[in-house]
Amino acid sequence: MHRRVHTFGGLDVLINNAGIVIVAPIHEMELSDWNKGAASQFDRHVFNEQTCTQAYAGRRQGQHH
Repeated sequence: MHRRVHTFGGLDVLINNAGIVIVAPIHEMELSDWNKGAASQFDRHVFNEQTCTQAYAGRRQGQHH
């Protein structure tokens, strides 16, 4: 993400739509599979938001909530 912000000169919007899905009947799913899917849904969002917040803050424009 840092490289993209640097290459393109900034960031206007983030569409945070990344993740994986483990397909298995729930009674056959291992905890490690569940954790891998959950981490891909949550962790990537947090890390992308951290990076994007830094990029947005450097612009000093727009609304901050």
